[in-house]
Amino acid sequence: MTFRAARGLAGLEATLGHWNTTAMQAPAVQFTTTTLDSILSRGRAPAFVHFVSLDIEGAEYEVLNDLCARGRLGWVRQLLVEFHHRATHYTMAETQAVVARIEKSGFRLVHVEGRNHIFRRKDLG
Repeated sequence: MTFRAARGLAGLEATLGHWNTTAMQAPAVQFTTTTLDSILSRGRAPAFVHFVSLDIEGAEYEVLNDLCARGRLGWVRQLLVEFHHRATHYTMAETQAVVARIEKSGFRLVHVEGRNHIFRRKDLG
């Protein structure tokens, strides 16, 4: 993946939306990514995690869609996501679609403040 930072803006090159023109003039940093599953497996993570926070500059859409599609959110009890709609090429409709997928995966949306969404597993009350 390619990361760019320019004049206070930073993010993954592919998700910078209307700031892409400005960011494309900034130096690029290439890096290799891995899956959250892989990190947790290598770290011998416990069977459940109390709290996960995702603020990953537009990559949350791909990560959450993948975790939901593979039924891999069950190990999380509470989830905080900063969605980057309108700050990237993602729209509010795409955020709402991911929120719906998270809810279908057994979570309840308990709080929204700006772009921050807090979810709690339904079976925890």
